[in-house]
Order: sequence, then structure tokens, then C-alpha cells
Amino acid sequence: MFVSCLEMASDVVVDLDRLEAWRAVYPCASACFTPERARETLAALLDTLRLPEEYGPTAYHWLLMYECLKVMIEVLNDHALPSLVAQLTTLATAQDALYLSLPLRAKAIVRCHIDFDALVDTYFWDRDVLMDAEHFAQLDADAKARLGVSPSVFGVVQG
Repeated sequence: MFVSCLEMASDVVVDLDRLEAWRAVYPCASACFTPERARETLAALLDTLRLPEEYGPTAYHWLLMYECLKVMIEVLNDHALPSLVAQLTTLATAQDALYLSLPLRAKAIVRCHIDFDALVDTYFWDRDVLMDAEHFAQLDADAKARLGVSPSVFGVVQG
């Protein structure tokens, strides 16, 4: 499910041809990526995630994945397509139950709900990229070390 949302996000990124639209939909990622670079990065990341080897995403990857998943899950929760719900139903695993509710029927419309916060709690162990620049600047070196903030976070947080 995680990879499917990123695939959809990479297609949506291409459709945001105006820089203003890109910045409005992806305010954090747009500080670090152009729409074209985000699409290229997502495509490369998806290729890497499909490999059997373990991969440790960079701080930039975490930020892009976070924001793309957030946007796509908002859309999916608001406009669940029956074909997508059917696909999710067949692909869902026991672990997905932590953040995925399938199926809910309301007025003959099949719906699902993806709990974005629970998904983030499950998969995003590196959330320091979401820190705002002002808060990051207030942390001294010892505090950053205690929090496990990687050096690459500076560039992401600063945009």
C-alpha cells in the first residue's frame, strides 16, 4: 500500500506544472525539490524500494515520502475509488490493520480509511525532517545528538 501511494504521488507530481500549485500542495518538499526533481527522486526511490536489499532513505527521501503520502492519503480517504478499495482489500496484511480500515459500507458506497498518523508511527522512524527551522536552530549540538538528528537534516529543515 505504501508503494502504491508513492506511485500515485509520482504521477500527480508531474501534473503540477505550475510552481505555485506545487508549492501549495507540497509546501515542505517544494523548498527542496522542483516538481521535476521530485518526480525523478520518487521514481528512483520506488525502484530502490522494490529491490530485495534493505535501503535506508536519506533525510530528503523521508521528507518527500512523508508529504506525498500525506497528500495521497487525504485524497484516498475523501474519494475512495471502488477499484482501489477492492485492490487494497486483496493486498492488505495483518500489519496494515494498524492504519487501514477495510471495508466500510455507507449508503451503498464502499469506503476505506487510512489513518495517516498511525501509518507514520508504523513506518517513519526518522521524523526529525519535519522539525521547523526555528526549533532546529534552537537545539545545541548535544540536544541534536541526544535526539539522534542526522547531519543531513540541516539542509532539509532549512530548505
